[in-house]
Amino acid sequence: MRTGAGEVEFSSFLERLDNGELQFTTTGGSYIKMPRACIMDEEADVIDWVYDTETLTNTEHLKGRALLAVRSDDCDDLNERILMRLHPHEEHRKYFAVDDIDRDDPECVVEMMAQDYLSFTTNPGMPPYELHLKKRSRRDVMLLRNIDLACGLCNGTRLVVNEMHQNSLLCTILTGTRAGETTVITKLPLKYKGGKHDGGVAFTRTQFPIRLSYCMTINKAQGQTLDRVGIILRTPVFAHGQLYVALSRVRSMSSLRIYTTLPQRPKRTTFNDEEYVPIRNVVNPYMANE
Repeated sequence: MRTGAGEVEFSSFLERLDNGELQFTTTGGSYIKMPRACIMDEEADVIDWVYDTETLTNTEHLKGRALLAVRSDDCDDLNERILMRLHPHEEHRKYFAVDDIDRDDPECVVEMMAQDYLSFTTNPGMPPYELHLKKRSRRDVMLLRNIDLACGLCNGTRLVVNEMHQNSLLCTILTGTRAGETTVITKLPLKYKGGKHDGGVAFTRTQFPIRLSYCMTINKAQGQTLDRVGIILRTPVFAHGQLYVALSRVRSMSSLRIYTTLPQRPKRTTFNDEEYVPIRNVVNPYMANE
């Protein structure tokens, strides 16, 4: 396949970004300059650019597009917004999980309070307690566990839900070596060991091991090459290489759109280039040159 001039230029841009060569520092942190042509002023415009009406009803288009965000709770919110756009007057089908707290966990001293709390939270790497799907819409979802590597069902695989049943989902695999094949996803018991933000409560959640994936975290997108990507930066990236991972999901700048909130931009700077917009970036100099 021939590489276009835009792809060569973008590849060079990514290399300089990865090496920390594009970095400039001012009040409030470190930034890079992104071409204004790929910046959109409204979050909704980025969503519409990635998921136009045709894409939301076309599996081939759907598998090559994604929104990326920094935080998982932002992904949850954006996924719900997109789901609501699909047949807006149709009710959700709701699948509720069953949570079982680890009674051997010494942290579990207020079991009933913890049980209620778990119903309102989705921990990292876990499916939601209340999973929303719609009957007439193409549901773009992502697997959260390795189920059967030989069959292409691994953590991060994207699927489209074709049929919904009480305890099973008939799906088409969107990505990987088994793309296009049909598979059945069932509910599984998924263990969570507990973390600081939830009081350290360990529990098992029985639920379909999936989440909506119209929008996914930047970290979850690693390894994927997509045709069109929208990056929603409600909060700035916080780790070395995170912005690089997000930008490098596509082959050219024209396949990319970004929404960034104003607080991420420099408060006081001589930066006045109308062709570029500063975007927060994190570079560890000890890692950039490895």
